[in-house]
Amino acid sequence: MTYAGRIFVTCIQCFNVKSMDPIGESDPYIKLSVGKLAAQTKVISDNANPYFNEQFVFNYDPSSETRVLIMELWDHDTIGSDDYIGFVHVPFEEFLNAKGTRRIPFSTSNGEFCGDGDFDIYYEAPTAPGYNPEITAQFNQAQTVTAIQVQPAYSTVVHTTSYTSSYTHHTGPSHSVFHSSTTHHAAPVHHTAPTHHAAPTHHAAPTHHAAPARRAGGGARRSGHH
Repeated sequence: MTYAGRIFVTCIQCFNVKSMDPIGESDPYIKLSVGKLAAQTKVISDNANPYFNEQFVFNYDPSSETRVLIMELWDHDTIGSDDYIGFVHVPFEEFLNAKGTRRIPFSTSNGEFCGDGDFDIYYEAPTAPGYNPEITAQFNQAQTVTAIQVQPAYSTVVHTTSYTSSYTHHTGPSHSVFHSSTTHHAAPVHHTAPTHHAAPTHHAAPTHHAAPARRAGGGARRSGHH
């Protein structure tokens, strides 16, 4: 059963982002959408492990057929069109009035692993069992997403194929779905230090994740980029 409410998402950090450039790393950012609501993170230049720490909130109407959060990984190009890297569909009903921190993998249109990321997800529904306004308070920096017409790169309806937190990959552009398991979650992420994230329900600093030191994957800025 679905309830009217809001979907909160914190994009914390991505890792091992596939390079789409001949020299150096990608300039990654994430597009997020729930139905016709869409948002995107800032661009992090020349970095395979971009740190975002950005929060978004999507108003959710259960009369819509939307049951997934779509996230797409892109590479920004200064000249020409941005490069599509990969995507994942995340069913959000498991986060009903229960915030979760997940390490979620992205896949290319061919089903190949192209990076993963740490995300906080929370489906707030005041009329549903277990509602706790204190959880909502942890997202007080969230940017409200406005309604626009969205056409994600891969927005087809997904059926039964799924990713597990152990990075099982499936082929086909419309079959990249993340299903976390109650017994097989990726290692908990800790937010108290740049590279250590707090267990899913305990954040030392709910609204501010300390910026991490630049990861080795970042690389030096190349000349003549794009």
